[in-house]
Amino acid sequence: MALSDHLRELRARLLKSVLFLVVVFFVALFFYDRPNDGLLGLVLGPYNDAREMLGESTQTQAYVAGATGPLMLQLKLCGVAAIVISSPFWLYQIWAFIAPGLYRREKRWTYIFIFTAAPLFLAGATISYFAMSRGLTYLLGLAPTGVDVLPTISNYLSYFEAMIIGFGLAFALSTIE
Repeated sequence: MALSDHLRELRARLLKSVLFLVVVFFVALFFYDRPNDGLLGLVLGPYNDAREMLGESTQTQAYVAGATGPLMLQLKLCGVAAIVISSPFWLYQIWAFIAPGLYRREKRWTYIFIFTAAPLFLAGATISYFAMSRGLTYLLGLAPTGVDVLPTISNYLSYFEAMIIGFGLAFALSTIE
């Protein structure tokens, strides 16, 4: 193929990926604050578990700073959810663009890596989600007596994302020697 044909194919695949991402983003907005099973409740689960483990020994309350804080929280959380949920689609688009240029042997090794790394990443992310409340309990419990801990939701989301991605990558990269 000529360079212009490659660029057209790349543009088409990027456009499909972005459109799919936008659709998933708007679906995530619908599930943002549903009672009992909303996206916000899922993300705040480890924080609330840590608060329960701390009991009365440490007072903590997550809050949103600023007038635009709630909007930015909603957009960031739904954006991250859209990226994660749509990842199989856009990862396939990347693969479909790159695969024709690979030799059969290279493709075989790529399949082996994908089919071992993806489940390991998901296992690491799942373990991280359930272990995160213990880490938060420790971190929040470091506050001296009489000091309230007031993390912003943005701060907590950064911690949440770092833990999920960190554990997931640690597990996935364990396949590489």
